[in-house]
Amino acid sequence: MQQTLTKGIAMPSTSDQLLRVFASPRRAYVLDMLESRGEMSVNAINDELGQLTQSALSQHLKIMRDADAVQTRRASQTIYYRIADDPAVRELIEWRRRHR
Repeated sequence: MQQTLTKGIAMPSTSDQLLRVFASPRRAYVLDMLESRGEMSVNAINDELGQLTQSALSQHLKIMRDADAVQTRRASQTIYYRIADDPAVRELIEWRRRHR
């Protein structure tokens, strides 16, 4: 099901956005890291991913935020990410774990 039209373009539903998060191996890997390690700073995520530009990481994290797959908190200049407290996100992470 799709959400409201914006200038004639159908916006994806939340479930579509959430599935888009899991469609990318890099985003799925970030979720795996957050699941196993808990909250992580953007710098720690970037250090772990290695060969990814700051811009590319920012785009991945935005997609994850827009889908409500992650939550953030700011401490001074540092932004920390954690898995969202959402049963749908947890269920998809568990499904992915079982089907690797």
